[in-house]
Amino acid sequence: MQIEIPYQTYTVIAEAKNTLELPLFYGATIRGGLGYVLKEFTCTNKKLNTCSSCYLIQKCRYSFLFEAVSKVNGAGQFFFKQGEKIPPPFVIESTLANTKVVQKGSSFSFSFTLFGEAIKYLTYFAYGFEQLGKLGLGGKGGKYCLKAITVDNGDTSVPVYQDGVLQAVENKIFKLSIDTDNCEKLNNVKLCFDTPVRIKINGKLMTPDDFNFLKFFASLLRRLSCLLYFYCGKQVIDIEEVKHLIQLAETVKVNKKNLHWFDLSRYSTRQKSKVKLGGFVGHVTLNQVPVPAYEILKAGKIIHISKNASFGLGKISLICL
Repeated sequence: MQIEIPYQTYTVIAEAKNTLELPLFYGATIRGGLGYVLKEFTCTNKKLNTCSSCYLIQKCRYSFLFEAVSKVNGAGQFFFKQGEKIPPPFVIESTLANTKVVQKGSSFSFSFTLFGEAIKYLTYFAYGFEQLGKLGLGGKGGKYCLKAITVDNGDTSVPVYQDGVLQAVENKIFKLSIDTDNCEKLNNVKLCFDTPVRIKINGKLMTPDDFNFLKFFASLLRRLSCLLYFYCGKQVIDIEEVKHLIQLAETVKVNKKNLHWFDLSRYSTRQKSKVKLGGFVGHVTLNQVPVPAYEILKAGKIIHISKNASFGLGKISLICL
């Protein structure tokens, strides 16, 4: 099985124009503000409450990045229904740091990752972050000036956006080549949930008490399949390989579990109310992890696995003990 995910992680470098307070899990604040700014900039039918009823939805750049839906029935091997909302092709890379106060004149930074077709819209993100700085960010509406957007190029950081000028760089490609017949298994794999994970199974959120690795793994496969099909050239993982990977995941043992629920919320200007973003964080120790399943987990480190992943939720890391 071979798949390729073109992606690029960028770092936004900004300077505070007045005292700026970045709240706990600032990714939600940045993502919410970015969506607001870009909708104001690109939307030609602002009277509508939702994008789904707009006749321009299939051509709209905002819709592609924030409100994309499946155009056909049976898309991909997980059979997305026509009109079903699909995950955005980007994530804001956030942490569960304490409230951060940035003094006037001081620099701060944050990162975001674009997948597949979304990479060509970097200019829109640059514009969005620039305008968000003028509008204000955080509880007190602190303003900032966008200085540059850089990308890691091995030992150095290369500016890709500076003073309104965009520079072309070669994209990274996550190449996943899996021998699904590989019977080797790994023990003592620590799977860490660095930011809250929200996974719904039959309409119910998975909690620390009912964490199930197989269901978690199946959700990761579905997200991976979605990004591959809708944003990375309609790549499809063979259905028989999906079934085999699920069978392999069934053999994984959860040896230790140290999870707890972390409550988060954000104010949605569109819904004019607070929206819950809480999920479970912590870690589990896995035994008898088949190498093919481990390779899929490595993909999860890049793409995240959670509802609302574009806000920075569902960030995972792996440690082989």
